[in-house]
Amino acid sequence: LKLALTAYLVSLAVFIPISGWMADHFGAKAVFRAAIAVFIVGSIACAVSNSLPAFVVSRFLQGIGGAMMTPVGRLVLVRATPKSELVAAMSWLTVPALLGPLVGPPVGGFITTYFSWHWIFLI
Repeated sequence: LKLALTAYLVSLAVFIPISGWMADHFGAKAVFRAAIAVFIVGSIACAVSNSLPAFVVSRFLQGIGGAMMTPVGRLVLVRATPKSELVAAMSWLTVPALLGPLVGPPVGGFITTYFSWHWIFLI
């Protein structure tokens, strides 16, 4: 399973820098939509994977979507928000990143205890 985590982190390391170029070349909103779609497909593939190689490839795909979502999402926010409201908008964008580590472990533990690890990728 460490290989799956490594695959996810490698895809983040490779695609975060590329996401800025893609946003400039193809348009930030289009890249953001594609990133969400790729992340969802990767998540579903993780949930239905039945072998370690399939799971590793699915995590890599999920990492590609995740790598493009964060920087491109912030770029869309910066471009679409008036300067007077930018600090408040960025604060709201940061809230899920702060709450995730707080809420994620108990919810994840509950799901894996009473359901299956596959469901983690579908929430």
